[in-house]
Amino acid sequence: SETATDTLTLTNSSAGMATLSFSYSLSIDDGGSVTIDGEAVTSNGSFTPKELSPNDYVKIVITSPNGSGNTSITISNLSLKGKVTFGAPDGPGTYTVNGVGITAATTKDDPVGMAYTLVATPSADGATFQGWYSGATKVSGDTTYSFTNNGAYSIYPKFAASDATVTFYPGAHGSYTVSGSDTFTIVDSAQSSTKTTGSSYTLTPQPDEGYMFYYWVDSKGNRLSGNPYKFAT
Repeated sequence: SETATDTLTLTNSSAGMATLSFSYSLSIDDGGSVTIDGEAVTSNGSFTPKELSPNDYVKIVITSPNGSGNTSITISNLSLKGKVTFGAPDGPGTYTVNGVGITAATTKDDPVGMAYTLVATPSADGATFQGWYSGATKVSGDTTYSFTNNGAYSIYPKFAASDATVTFYPGAHGSYTVSGSDTFTIVDSAQSSTKTTGSSYTLTPQPDEGYMFYYWVDSKGNRLSGNPYKFAT
């Protein structure tokens, strides 16, 4: 006997991996049939979510006896979702995704086509924004960046700490040692040290014989106590 066959193809047209899911209800004539992704179905139900590569698909085949066309499927709750991972900030700064702060790696399983707006803020100590990255690839240098979910994707911001220069001057009747990421001694001439903001220093005085250490003096004339004296830029 004659039969009529109709095919519905649900394709992942996004650029990355995405998960397809949906519910369905059936109306099947005697002799009719419905298959979903190669499996025959005979009653209402839900399609088990399936991860699809780009351009991969799920086929629904409807066969009606004698060309009656009375076998049908109704699809509802159709969803294609892609996992987007927002990585932790790399360096001294913070960022938000649609107004929500991200401090640790966060993966969102959202519908393909969902829009995101990311805003990066370097820390207040003079750090600079280096860009948005997906893996090792820089995708934007703007602090505000928008994109849509187009399948599995990851993104995070990079920041760079600023540099701070400290100049150490000699004092009368003695020397002192400066220690931190490197170590040197100030005796008769000044020496400058340029490190990233937040670097720590420890100053240890070495008075000449017959002299005592009293205090440190900064560039503003403030007297600073501590033996040794510790500070950070």
